[in-house]
Amino acid sequence: MRKLFVLLSLFLFVFSASCRRNNSEFVTVALPEKFTTFDTLTTTASDSAAERIRSIIFNTLVRKDEHFNYVGELAKDIKISDDGKTLTFTLRDNVKFHNGK
Repeated sequence: MRKLFVLLSLFLFVFSASCRRNNSEFVTVALPEKFTTFDTLTTTASDSAAERIRSIIFNTLVRKDEHFNYVGELAKDIKISDDGKTLTFTLRDNVKFHNGK
């Protein structure tokens, strides 16, 4: 029984290593569940896989750093008005929308 386990483990190790592409232009991301959409307007909060894909593909104005503080991603500067009701974002140089503007 032990020999069978070792042989099976070795087979799985060799097989999984051969499935990987070295020096590839592609990235593979494994998710524990299926995602429903890439559309960030219709994604529900319960669709964590879609949210993970969205966070890998799309940039945002701000993101959270390792201390969970908001820092600029596309925004190089964030100003909060004195009354705390207005946020002004200054974009980094050469940031463009999907249409090139």
